[in-house]
Order: sequence, then C-alpha cells, then structure tokens
Amino acid sequence: MADALYIRIKRRDQTFFIHVAKSTKIYSLKSEISQALSGSSSSSSSTAATAIPENMKLYKDTSGEDSSELPDVAAIGDHDIIKDDGILYLTLKNGSQWESIDIVEMTETEPAGDGIADGDGDGD
Repeated sequence: MADALYIRIKRRDQTFFIHVAKSTKIYSLKSEISQALSGSSSSSSSTAATAIPENMKLYKDTSGEDSSELPDVAAIGDHDIIKDDGILYLTLKNGSQWESIDIVEMTETEPAGDGIADGDGDGD
C-alpha cells in the first residue's frame, strides 16, 4: 500500500494509532475508532455506547482555520487533510451536546534511579 499512512487520533487521555490509506473515507476511520473504543478497557460503558460514527466528529487542528469538522464523505488524501504521523482530534456527542476538544497532555517524569544515592551501595 504505497499511499499508506499512520495517523494518531486523540481524545482526552486516549491516543489511537491507526494505519490507513489515503483513499480511506473519514466515516470508515470513525468506524475503526468505534471498534477500538468499544474494546478499550479505559472506556466507560457510556463512552462505548455513544461511540458510533454518527456520534463522532474528527478535526484536523484545534485552532485556527483548520478547526472545522472533517466531513464523513472526504477521504484522508482529499485536500491534503492529513500527512503521515499526523494527528486528528476526536469528540463525541454526549446526549444532545458535543464534547469540546480536551486533550490531556502527558507530563515528563524523572527517570527512575537505581536506588543508590551516593554510589557507595548502602542507599544513603
């Protein structure tokens, strides 16, 4: 698949990595996300129940002119929608309201040490 791309779909504290063709329609991508959310152990049962393609919106960007919803009939390759290793943002419908784009940023943690502070092996 010469036109294959890896893309990331972000929603809150979740990131989905999906392999797609440039010809993949946005609706098909939503179907894959729906399957992933239904099988995700971190998804609540209410999320899985509402995570059908009709209750999803995908966005290319969270600010500026590109923040409009990607149409279901568009293909990934249309209008240069997304590039390899690109990011799309997912929102779900919650009742009659749509979620806002809310991405939890990962924070760096300090690397774990070997438990030996002064190097003499006694742990002091």
